[in-house]
Amino acid sequence: MNARVDIRACAPTVVGMSGKFSAARVSTSRDMSTFKTMLVGLGGAGKTFFLSTIVSKDKRPIFLLSVEEGGKGISPNHAPKHFDGARFGTWAIPETFDELIDAMRTFRDEVNALQPPTDWLERAGEHRPTIEAMVRAYPTPLTATEIAERTKKSVQDLTPVLRALADAKLIKMVDKPIAVKGSRVPSNHQAYVAVPDSTWLRPHAHFGVDSTSGVEKLIHAAVTSREGVQSMADKEYAALWLKALPLWETFLAELDAIRATNVHVWLIAHATEAIDADTKDGKFFRKLDMQMRGTGPQLDAARAVLRNWADNVYYLILQTDVRDGSKKARARGSFAGRRLITTYTGLCMAKTRPQVPAELPATWDDLRRAWEAGIPAKKETLLARIDQLIVQLREIDTALADEAVAQRDACEGDPSKLAEVWSRLQGVVACAIEEQQALKGVSDEDEEQEDPGASETPREPRPPSSRDGVSHPDNATGHASL
Repeated sequence: MNARVDIRACAPTVVGMSGKFSAARVSTSRDMSTFKTMLVGLGGAGKTFFLSTIVSKDKRPIFLLSVEEGGKGISPNHAPKHFDGARFGTWAIPETFDELIDAMRTFRDEVNALQPPTDWLERAGEHRPTIEAMVRAYPTPLTATEIAERTKKSVQDLTPVLRALADAKLIKMVDKPIAVKGSRVPSNHQAYVAVPDSTWLRPHAHFGVDSTSGVEKLIHAAVTSREGVQSMADKEYAALWLKALPLWETFLAELDAIRATNVHVWLIAHATEAIDADTKDGKFFRKLDMQMRGTGPQLDAARAVLRNWADNVYYLILQTDVRDGSKKARARGSFAGRRLITTYTGLCMAKTRPQVPAELPATWDDLRRAWEAGIPAKKETLLARIDQLIVQLREIDTALADEAVAQRDACEGDPSKLAEVWSRLQGVVACAIEEQQALKGVSDEDEEQEDPGASETPREPRPPSSRDGVSHPDNATGHASL
């Protein structure tokens, strides 16, 4: 006879409504958290200058942690906060990886600790000196003895004061573990901590590190010291890169911890020119990529770690206008301005999480407005781009072109919807061109093959590649608190 099974005992455990992933927490709201942004550019492009101009809408300046040359490139019209160096007029620069991590934690826990507004402090009335002492220590709780030492009062006099502040819900009582000499188990003592509300703010809404090259030097110095070698080249680089990876992860985790306090995180990276090849015809072209040490797969992996971590990877490039030469004069280039590239092109591997235009003037005000607007481009710009693709598509497949027109009209001028149509239409046109070439039996490989019976007439050179961004950048033409 089979034993009876209690079905209730087999039922899955139901998570309480207060659980982190409970059904009550399901929603369709957008992620409004702060961004992790990398700003990449060639030397002299103005990356440090750009970061130094970042000021939140309520006038809180960015905090810059320099790992290389200090604040030599900052804007003369702005005053970003930083750690002062030992000599007057210098910036403190971490000399080891441990110092770098310590500086980031000091910013997060002390420099950028939550601060109450004046009217919140005024709620304490005559007990304001006591609450100010606790605010300065926040988020560290203080025992009555520690508060007495900081306010120059006796513990007996503090008892009614602490009771009054607790009744006003300005402080609360907590347990504070304190180490006991000769014992491994700490002893819990009664302590008090300030209770912040939504009016409290951090002194800085933005934090920047300048730059990845400096961080890389500190990480490599730590690895070579541990491995007992003079440089990364003294051992197989692949093996040492695996040793360096945990340090990179530690550094990025500290940036994530700062971002978790509702702070936008910025990371400057130098750019270098790299050679790439077109996947269709194999033509070589120059592009920009992050400047990092190493070669081959290890170099690609190092760049991927940073690129995958960031929400946004923006490239700051210098635009140069070139005047055609003549028989008597050479072609001349002149500086035309700086621009910010936010999406992938043949020139660079940029990316963006928020919807912003593909290119922007390289100023913080323009980028902040683009973040707040949340649209990839103006309606007129998107419609012009879509119409150009529809003209191309109509020469290949009229049915697909008519479908694209219907999708464009259905957007009713909404920039976000038009951006989706534009993105899809780019893929449709590319696939249609490939299919047309396949049906005609014409491919790049066929064109390259020589016909034995053909004449020896030299073949005309191919026209220049039309892929965006194949030229050198200097020759290119033209939700949380922010």
